[in-house]
Amino acid sequence: MIDSTTNSRFSNKQLIVIYTIISLVSLLVIWELAARFTGASMFLPPASEVLAAFFRSFVEPIGKRTMLAHVGVSLYRVAVAFFFATIAGIALGVGMGYSKTFEAIFKPIFEFIRPIPPLAWIPLSILWFGLGDTGKFFIIFLGCFCFITVNTYDGAKNVDPELIGAARMLGANERQVFFEIVLPSDCLCPR
Repeated sequence: MIDSTTNSRFSNKQLIVIYTIISLVSLLVIWELAARFTGASMFLPPASEVLAAFFRSFVEPIGKRTMLAHVGVSLYRVAVAFFFATIAGIALGVGMGYSKTFEAIFKPIFEFIRPIPPLAWIPLSILWFGLGDTGKFFIIFLGCFCFITVNTYDGAKNVDPELIGAARMLGANERQVFFEIVLPSDCLCPR
């Protein structure tokens, strides 16, 4: 904890930034010294060489593309997989949270898949989809899908039953209850 009792010309936020910079510079200096003056250079290149190669990669291509192009392709993969995981996760989560029949059918399958870490799916992904983009989309999809589904399911399951009962008492049908009560209470966005 930063001691704020002493009179200092720096604010707490400025001290946190200064300490962060000092710790990162110290790490780089220790890394550089360990790589230059010990046998660690066989498996740990010096920090100066790593940083030089990193900044060079923005100008010189790595393979076919520069670093910015690789970042762009990675962001494209994440965006596409996250989009589909969001659609599928919300649909499955709301369905399981609202319908007991839907939950009885799909929750055991989902609970079988959910605890498996996305990285454990890599061998199957390579077998099923090869080394192309489809396998990468699949891994990212699984990483997002489970979290989205669990949180949406929890939100749909924990809708205030008094709201549902009041809506039904006032003559709302199942469709109105779903779209006017369950979905809005499951969303974070205001109506």
